[in-house]
Amino acid sequence: MVPRCCRGHLDAKQQPHAAGTTAAASLALCTSAGAQRKTREQPGNNSERSSCACPLLPSSPLVPASSPPPHWPPAASCANAAEPQAPGPPDARRRSGNRGPGPRRAAASPMACASSRNRGCHGTEKIRWKLAAWGVLMVALSAAGDSDNLGRRIRANEDIVRTLQEAATELYATRGQVVPGCSCSVHACSNEFPPGRECSDKLGHSEEICGGCEEKGRMLDLLKSMVRTPPGEDPEKLSPEVIESICTFQPLDKDFVAKGPDGNYTWTYIGTTTGVHRVWPGLAIVRGLPDDDPEQPLGSCRKFDPRERPWFNAASSGPKDVVIVLDTSTSMGETLGSRGKTRWEVTKDATSRLLGTFGISDFVSIVTFNSEAEVLGGRTTLVRADNANVEMLRREIGNVELTGKTNFKKGFQTAFNVLIESSKLGSEVDDPPTSSCTRVILFLTDGEDCSLLEEQSCNDSEDAKEESDANTVADFIREKQSEMVELGGESAHIFTFSMTSDSDDKLAKMIACENNGSWASIEEKDDPLVKFLDYTRFLAWTRRGLDVIWSNFYVDGAGLGNMTTAVMPVYAPETSDGIPGLLIGVVGKDVLVSELEADDADFEDVFKRLIELSSFCRPPEESVCQLQVLRGKESQCPDIIEQRPCFYMDSEKKYYTTVPENKLPFEEAAEACIKLGGHLAEPKSDVAHAFLSSLATREGCWIGLRLGNSPPFRWRWEVSEEEAEQIPRTDPEGSSFWASRAKGANECAAIDRRGRRKNVFDVSCKKEMAFVCEFEATKAPEQCSGNDTERVTEDFVSMVPSIDLCSDYESARLASTSVIDKTLGIVSETAVCPLGTPETSTEEVQCCSCKTAVPKSCGAGVDDPPCVDG
Repeated sequence: MVPRCCRGHLDAKQQPHAAGTTAAASLALCTSAGAQRKTREQPGNNSERSSCACPLLPSSPLVPASSPPPHWPPAASCANAAEPQAPGPPDARRRSGNRGPGPRRAAASPMACASSRNRGCHGTEKIRWKLAAWGVLMVALSAAGDSDNLGRRIRANEDIVRTLQEAATELYATRGQVVPGCSCSVHACSNEFPPGRECSDKLGHSEEICGGCEEKGRMLDLLKSMVRTPPGEDPEKLSPEVIESICTFQPLDKDFVAKGPDGNYTWTYIGTTTGVHRVWPGLAIVRGLPDDDPEQPLGSCRKFDPRERPWFNAASSGPKDVVIVLDTSTSMGETLGSRGKTRWEVTKDATSRLLGTFGISDFVSIVTFNSEAEVLGGRTTLVRADNANVEMLRREIGNVELTGKTNFKKGFQTAFNVLIESSKLGSEVDDPPTSSCTRVILFLTDGEDCSLLEEQSCNDSEDAKEESDANTVADFIREKQSEMVELGGESAHIFTFSMTSDSDDKLAKMIACENNGSWASIEEKDDPLVKFLDYTRFLAWTRRGLDVIWSNFYVDGAGLGNMTTAVMPVYAPETSDGIPGLLIGVVGKDVLVSELEADDADFEDVFKRLIELSSFCRPPEESVCQLQVLRGKESQCPDIIEQRPCFYMDSEKKYYTTVPENKLPFEEAAEACIKLGGHLAEPKSDVAHAFLSSLATREGCWIGLRLGNSPPFRWRWEVSEEEAEQIPRTDPEGSSFWASRAKGANECAAIDRRGRRKNVFDVSCKKEMAFVCEFEATKAPEQCSGNDTERVTEDFVSMVPSIDLCSDYESARLASTSVIDKTLGIVSETAVCPLGTPETSTEEVQCCSCKTAVPKSCGAGVDDPPCVDG
């Protein structure tokens, strides 16, 4: 067994090494000799943390000390955090960056630095990932005794995966030259197949499907792979993104074929972030299955999405603790659009599928909340995402009843209790209920938190009413995050989801912004699971440089028996600015457990250790720009600005003041600004709007916008009397100014912190709120005359920059996700061969002597002509 204090922490920055000793050697000694707890002071940080100190030798016999280590990507730097500069002109303190070529500098977010305190935020660390993996493997194999055959098999399959990863990376980088040469690939749901398939027993024989056939074996294409397209994607009307994925990785066939014998011909593949799965050897997929969706473009053919597979997420997001928090209030029983299913039925189905994406290194819990909250399964901690626990959670979620109100605080309180209790046990028991790695909360609701509703309390009891507003839940979460960090762990990334446009996104967006996460809306047309899995994009961007990862054992869907999979993530190349590209896919190689057992009777002990040791923790080191870019323009977060008595915006040539604690009704707030020589702020430009969003409170601040009290009842700016953008009546999502739930039922307007745009809402003029005053440059109030005035210049250093200021990261995102021009000229028939008719049975397309499929005179390889009808 790996000592408890070492388990899950193989990154070199958490291991104190002797000179010339690799991470692998340290771990080997830690494994064999035991480990002791030790606290050490972090450089640049006065806090102490607990780490694993293992007995070390001066050098390692496993890996030469002179082997050059690869470098980790730089950690997010706290050194760039904005500091107030020396006073500028008498009337203002200028905060600006050292502007040079390119976009202006973005400071590290205080929250980002705080959450990174325990993971190397103070400098770049070195780590020897591939050397470590090799050393771990050698220790594991040597511990098993005579394992020459097993060792050779493991190394051979890892080499195949590395070869595929390198080839896939190169193909993506050069797809501009690769894509134009695309010829159609055979779809695994096809009814007609080109010549080249042969009856082979290399992957055994399925008695269940082909038991009545004369010849044993399967119809395999050992020269070319087949593709599967994402569910809901019509092979005859493929999106450009899917076409590009199919064509880009078609040349992997030569690597599949060349390496096939080394891996004993078992499934070898690539799954992409667009949902394409290219697998070799080519085998027609099972069809004839019942489907409750008559519009499914692939009919009764088995649906498959690689992004939902545990191996895909293990390679892309690593070990993690995930708490899924689901709204089970009464409103979740309402029908979702024209689907005929309720919101809860859609959520329940997506959550059940989400559970299937977790791997053996993940720990999970489900919390349901309404007026109260509970943990499904009755556990007070996380549970390992093994098959038994996943099935238990699926059963539990099927028994949930909808009732009560929507109390966000209850849901988050229970979620944090689970994480904190798991963290405490992590240092006390041999089999802790935690990965001791990345923490994630996925929070879904369809309504408005009861703390924001004036007409009702979160408590059913009149005697138990408490004062609550937008700060209640947000402040509570901040306290719980601090409690987790004080225990020596990481704060949690919180990803929030609002189901339907009727859901109030105010608090959901703010919570995500304040907790290193993102917000997304789930509309009728959306698959909630796809939205849920967006969180893996955040975790994946910073996991470059990892070596082969092994999965736990599972049953092969094609009937080959128990399997394990070796996988590696594939990333887009770095940009010219040195910004890493995003995840574009995962390559994998399946290995039959029966083969491992034949190699060594003790293979399970070896593999358990290998899986455990390879599941090392590498917490994400994302920058604020990475987070902002991945959120997208619609969900990007407002800046964080230190409170000042006064601000002056160069671009607007105006002063702004606000006192968050001073809350007044609209009329009194407007009068207070007039007495100072100004008026309620009127953010007419995008720049001013974004700036006021950063000044606003969570609850919101009055601005000088009001609905006219006579026909035609238009929204106008108070001072200029200019007509403002009106609240859209038919398409609430069509405005980038008004919040989604702005209905025009009230006559006054306020702005809050839910985003940089789409955050103005109507509210009763009688409500007491903070407010922002605006002054002309020649009419500065008294509080703007001192050195405490913050001057917002073109070079203003943003703590949370807009996407426009993250152009280098945005370029990396676009380079990783945008379709190249040469793809746009390729039609679906060029990428995927026609499926043919009529629909055939599984027996006909898979079995040797039972096949009736008609060959076609076209090919599916790079050099073959495209398939055409006739």
